[in-house]
Amino acid sequence: MTSFKKILSLLLCATMLVSLAACGKTEQKDDAPGATVEKLDADIIVVGSGLSGMATTISALENGATVILVEQMHELGRTFVTSFGNVMMSQVEENKEFHKTESDDTLDAVLTRWDKFTNVGGKEGIAYPDYDRVKEIVVESAETINWIENQGIEFQQSFTKDQRGVDIFKPVVTGDKIAGLQLVDTMIASLTDKGATVLTDTKATSLIVEDGKVVGIKAQGKDKEYQLNGKYVVLATGGFGGNDAMIEELIPEIVSVGYQFNGSTKNVGDGITLGREVGAAIYDDSWIVSAPGVLSPSKEITDANPEFKQLNAISKLAGGNIAEKMLVNKNGARITNEAGAGVKVVGDMIDLQEGPYYVLFDNSSAEVNEILDSVVDESNIIKGDSIDELATKANMPELKETFNAYQNNKDDAFGKSQDKKVTYTGDAYYLVHYVPDFVATIGGVKTNADNQVVDANDKAIEGLYAVGELTHRFLYNRSHFGNVSNSAALTMGRLTGKALAESLNK
Repeated sequence: MTSFKKILSLLLCATMLVSLAACGKTEQKDDAPGATVEKLDADIIVVGSGLSGMATTISALENGATVILVEQMHELGRTFVTSFGNVMMSQVEENKEFHKTESDDTLDAVLTRWDKFTNVGGKEGIAYPDYDRVKEIVVESAETINWIENQGIEFQQSFTKDQRGVDIFKPVVTGDKIAGLQLVDTMIASLTDKGATVLTDTKATSLIVEDGKVVGIKAQGKDKEYQLNGKYVVLATGGFGGNDAMIEELIPEIVSVGYQFNGSTKNVGDGITLGREVGAAIYDDSWIVSAPGVLSPSKEITDANPEFKQLNAISKLAGGNIAEKMLVNKNGARITNEAGAGVKVVGDMIDLQEGPYYVLFDNSSAEVNEILDSVVDESNIIKGDSIDELATKANMPELKETFNAYQNNKDDAFGKSQDKKVTYTGDAYYLVHYVPDFVATIGGVKTNADNQVVDANDKAIEGLYAVGELTHRFLYNRSHFGNVSNSAALTMGRLTGKALAESLNK
């Protein structure tokens, strides 16, 4: 009976959202009478439950390790649940045993396309991509999808390498369930069945270091504190797009241009903060992962009227597609091909530092017109009854000449084709303040080829690892593509969890 009770206790500890008091010791804190700290032990402590954190947990568990997964939100995997679930799978000779479709692709061809895509809007002098590490992500991508399918979900091809540069697969869903949610639910079921100890509503507050080695974390739950002891700690906390101060520090050039972050507001650079406390190096040349719309009206505008979010490069409103319109700098001059690659448009805006930037609309669309008139304020949205009046109001000496050239010149200075240009036909005009729109960041904690966090001298910090968006800088120059980040997160987690679990037996 005693043995049965012990087994039942362990099963309860592996079930999400359950009290974990029985899984470790509860002690009174010396410096806070009456308060308690619960001490729990496991082989591996994983902080963060995005794709990379859950993949690390599952892989470590199935290779014999014990794992405590810590998540600050109330549920696991919340940053991915609204996704379409697409994952890259490069089907090359090196992984042919896992191919899902017929393929004659080669590793060299993939890397050539990779270089082409990631350097769109790129910057000279950036040390990335690190193609030795990229090769591993490419080759391992097929086994990663096979591995995810073994957790209980099927994938089908959604895009080919001719469409996106790499083959892409998505989860097969039943009914109207969102693919991202189905993938997350499958992974949660897998890690729960395999016996993970899960702490939700729990935020990691610091790393525990003994004799120069990271041996655990301290964390704050809803009503108690934890000391989680382990042989390894894996940080999987995502990016830093939700932290304005960190954006200003790590991507200062974007601040004067302005921006809208539409990713998870919980991605505030926690892994960077934790890593820095133990001497972790931070990647240079951090950047942003542009949103599908690429540009958005400024936050002041969308806060005043959320309907402005409909006015972007993929607008479904007639007359709302900004890629067909003029984007001008503070003097009224164009700076780029507005219909070109979004990452280049954003890169040009930020690199030139000629903001604030405005998109020119006219009043030819009643639907758009109603939205524009709702927030005319002579700053974020400036209106004039003619281009001359608008140029004067906006103090843009080059606007009239720019407008005439755009309307009449067939040889566009930036190579924009005539079929991509709107013909302005209204009798009133608006300048609307636009800023880069992004959903994730490229940067974070620096790691080596084993995903082990390193210090400023590239020396590995013993016991500390990082995976996912927190450390995927090595994959890109400036442009991500083809759902690579999802695949890399899963692959980094799978390989890291397996390697750490196997090391326990050496």
